Amino acid sequence: MLEYSSSTSIVSSSIYPFLESRQYVDDVSDLLLHMSPSAKFINSSVLLNNTNISLMRRMLDLGMSRRLVEELAMAAVNTNYGQKPHSVHATVGAVALAGAEGELWSVEGGNRRVAEELLSRSGAHFVQAQVNSVALISEDSSFRVSFNRVDKPDEPEWLFNEGSNEGKSRKVPVRSREEKEDFDMVVLATPMTKDKTTIKIHGLKEAPVFPRRYHRTVATLVDGKINPKNVNYESEADMTATTFFIDKLDNLNSLSILVFPTFYFFLVIWKEVFFSIFLQSPIEVPPGTDPSQLPEVWKIFSQSPLTEEDLDLIFESRQETRVMDWLAYPHYRVQQRDTLGTFK
Repeated sequence: MLEYSSSTSIVSSSIYPFLESRQYVDDVSDLLLHMSPSAKFINSSVLLNNTNISLMRRMLDLGMSRRLVEELAMAAVNTNYGQKPHSVHATVGAVALAGAEGELWSVEGGNRRVAEELLSRSGAHFVQAQVNSVALISEDSSFRVSFNRVDKPDEPEWLFNEGSNEGKSRKVPVRSREEKEDFDMVVLATPMTKDKTTIKIHGLKEAPVFPRRYHRTVATLVDGKINPKNVNYESEADMTATTFFIDKLDNLNSLSILVFPTFYFFLVIWKEVFFSIFLQSPIEVPPGTDPSQLPEVWKIFSQSPLTEEDLDLIFESRQETRVMDWLAYPHYRVQQRDTLGTFK
C-alpha cells in the first residue's frame, strides 16, 4: 500500500518542471497525463486510467489483500472523503493513502498562511468580495465581473455552517451596492457546483455545466480526556500500544481501530454514525516538553453532527468543543474519466 501511494506522490511531482517551462493543458485528462510520466513501476497514463476503476479494484489487482483494503484503506478514504474504497476512483484514493503515511507537514498559523504569503509576494491587488457573475462582453474576450464587497473580511464564521440547512441559507455579509470591473482574463479558482457557489456565467456559446456535488463533513474539535474503556482499553496507558486492528467491539460495533505509538487514530461506527477521531499534535513543541503536559485536543470527522450523547460516550470530560459543518470534499465516484472536464 505504501508503494502504491508513494508512486502517486512521485509522479505528481513531475508536473512542476512542465509548469515552470510555461506550458499549459486544456483539460483535466491532459493534466493527469503530464503528472504521470513513465517510471519503473508505473506507465504514462496510470493516473488517468485510475479515474475509471475503484481504489479497491486497483489495490486488489496489485496483489494486496482484501483485509488490508477493508481496514487500512477504508480508514484513510473514509476519514478524508467520507466514502469507501469501492466508491471512489483509484486516483483520488491514492491521495487519501498518501495522507495516511508519515512525514506530513503542517503550516504554523494554519494553511491560510500559504495563500497570504503568495498574495504578499505577488504584489497583486486583493479585493475581498462576493462575486455574483462573470460575463463575456466583447469579441476580444474581455470579461466583466460583478461583485459586492464584503463588510467583514476577517469574519469567516459563516463558512463553519455551510454543510447544514442553516448554513445553506446564510448569506455572506456584503455591501448592498453591486460593483463591476472589466478584465482581460478571469480564472475561476473555486468549486462551481450548485451547493458551493451562486456565481453566474454569461455570454459564452455553451453554458458550462457542473453536475457534481460536495460531500458533507462535520469537523468537531474537542479539548478533553477520552474514555479509554469505550474504545476497548482498560486505561489510557494501554493506548500507546503498537498498531493493531479490531473487527468488532460489542459497545461500538467498530469496523476498525488503529493506534500508533506517536498518535491515536480511531475509525468507528456508533449508532450508524461513522466517524474518525485523531489526537492533534501542536505544530511547535519546545525541546524537553513532557508529552503528558500537552493539551489533549481531538479532531472528529463525521458525516452528520454528533450529539451530546455521542460526545459523552467518547470523552470522560470536555473543556471546549467547536463544530465546523462544511462541504469539504467533492463526492467522488468510479468511472469519472469521461466527465473530468476542461479548463476553458
